[in-house]
Amino acid sequence: MRSFLFLIIFLLPFFIKGQDLMALKDQVSDLYEKGEIKKAIPIAEKAKQQAARTYGTNHANYAYFLNTLGILYAADGEYKKAEGLYKEAADIYKATVGVSHPNYIGALDNLASVYSNLEEYDKSEALFLQVKEMKRRNPGPNDPSYAQTLNDLGLLFHKKGEIKKAEQTYLEALAIWENGRNEQDRDYATNLGNLGALYLESGYYSKAEPTLLKANKVYKKVV
Repeated sequence: MRSFLFLIIFLLPFFIKGQDLMALKDQVSDLYEKGEIKKAIPIAEKAKQQAARTYGTNHANYAYFLNTLGILYAADGEYKKAEGLYKEAADIYKATVGVSHPNYIGALDNLASVYSNLEEYDKSEALFLQVKEMKRRNPGPNDPSYAQTLNDLGLLFHKKGEIKKAEQTYLEALAIWENGRNEQDRDYATNLGNLGALYLESGYYSKAEPTLLKANKVYKKVV
């Protein structure tokens, strides 16, 4: 599954007030990038509490810190905690910045991934399809963000055993990366790896080998 990193660096809808909150935000991002999730969580909890005091609990910047904390809990495998945080963040974003804002769409995208990890596949698929359509309109069907959602939807179909749907969705995502000349991107490598794993598990060894070798080659360039 794709990394959550690109979601944690969402732009804040509004400028942060106060150096302390900005410092907490930077600490969380730094620890996340180092993979020190358990150290990041209490700092993110503190940032959420401070954001509530600074902005109130109906502000888009507060939703940002909810979403960030949800990302950390999801990375730590605490999916039920992440689910509640993403839902709350999405509700606030919907009421403040609107349903076309990238942060609202991102919160739904994160929630869909959580449902997939919780094996609530019907909920996950419905949300991924909603996010797919929203991203198709903006930023558009040739954007890497759209390809990332297709990759996640393909992974969901893979988990459900819907092999042809998974293959078609992975291939659609790969075409976007390749047409946009984004073939040195970590998410492109992940997409290739997912497709290769699908072929391998399905017994399509002649397709699996070159796909996995290509994924490994890209990983080596981007890591």
